[in-house]
Amino acid sequence: MNYLMRNNSIIVDIFHGLLKSTLVCPDCSKLSVTFDPFCYLSLPLPTKREKLLELVLIRANPLEKPLKMKVTVSKMSTIQDVCCAVSRLVDVPADKLLVTEVYNHRFVKILQNTDQVDSLERMDIYVYELPFPVNQNNSCVVLPVYMREKRLHYQSNNTPMYQLFSFPFFVVVPTKDCTYDALYNIVLKSLARYITLPSAGEDGWCDDMCEQQNGGLSPDEDTLNEVDVDCEQDLVGPGEEEEAKGARQRLFTLQCVNENGSMNMESLEDSGHPLKLGGRVYLAADWSAKARGRFFDDAKAEEKLGVDDPWYCPRCRRHQQATKK
Repeated sequence: MNYLMRNNSIIVDIFHGLLKSTLVCPDCSKLSVTFDPFCYLSLPLPTKREKLLELVLIRANPLEKPLKMKVTVSKMSTIQDVCCAVSRLVDVPADKLLVTEVYNHRFVKILQNTDQVDSLERMDIYVYELPFPVNQNNSCVVLPVYMREKRLHYQSNNTPMYQLFSFPFFVVVPTKDCTYDALYNIVLKSLARYITLPSAGEDGWCDDMCEQQNGGLSPDEDTLNEVDVDCEQDLVGPGEEEEAKGARQRLFTLQCVNENGSMNMESLEDSGHPLKLGGRVYLAADWSAKARGRFFDDAKAEEKLGVDDPWYCPRCRRHQQATKK
């Protein structure tokens, strides 16, 4: 009678079930059907098969604004699928897109088309449009560029300290006959949306650049005072005056650095001779604090909202891809 009392329960009536099982004897092929009572079954929860990626598209045209967008791809897809999704939104060939992970103003990883989307970390994703398909132009090389500000104090090993700022980008330079001046102009053109060129006769900031080139303050100074540096005009010959003036008025200097942008690997000489630039070279554009404050401002740059992130205009009374400043 105990089992009848136990089974005569609202829990058994509502929450218990019978699991039908079919048993077959391997010798005589006897078929038996049993019903096993159960209260719950362990079922796996369904997982999301898609992944939403928020990314920033940097166009090849330096005058176009960065574009924030969202794309949805399968978790089992590759970076090639991400490029195809971006290509459908902005009408850019997928083979001209380069996907990267950026953190703390530096490239964490430059992704290949065969990399899995599920391996992406929680970092900023930047997609760069190149003027030609990736790895299909032997006459040019794609070089990453970091933006750095040179500090007026030194580390313990007498090396200057740098601080990364803004976001990194890529430049396309010819593999042959690329001089320092040509490389500078290529980098300068890529920054057209963020910089203001100095006007004629505006050279007060040049003293700070000369101070960088001459070594800055001595490492044993305790206080960081503003120092006026004489550029030694008397040492420049008549035929070199215009060349020295142009070099002095450059907004930044270029260095070959490691992949983190924290260490100088090789100095680029402005000798007028072609530079040797390989495929694994990282560049850094070193700014003085005075030149950066006067001529560089990425905070004022406008960006266009993505298709999936529109803004409701109260005047038009509809959602628009507005420009955000």
